[in-house]
Amino acid sequence: MNSKKAESIRSLIAARRYSDLYDLVARISPFCIDSSNTRRMNDAEQGDWQFACMHLEFLKSFGPGLATATEGRYVRFSYPQEFERWIDSGSPGVSDEELLAYLAAKPT
Repeated sequence: MNSKKAESIRSLIAARRYSDLYDLVARISPFCIDSSNTRRMNDAEQGDWQFACMHLEFLKSFGPGLATATEGRYVRFSYPQEFERWIDSGSPGVSDEELLAYLAAKPT
């Protein structure tokens, strides 16, 4: 695991940059490299990545400190343990180059 990458992602969470981090993870950020240049994820990494996206979506909508929230007739869940597992597994789906480019443009 790249501890500098994990530290950078955790610092973005601490700074409440949920939207920017979500954009990086969901691959819609202008800092994302062409997806043809990124490594393909295996099934376990894909699952971790999906939970990371859902957790960041929850944080964007409801902020930290909640485990569940109701939105209309839907109940939404946060996934902090799964998000940590995604970080601990090397944050598949986000390259070091993409994160460094983002941090160079928007330091924490």
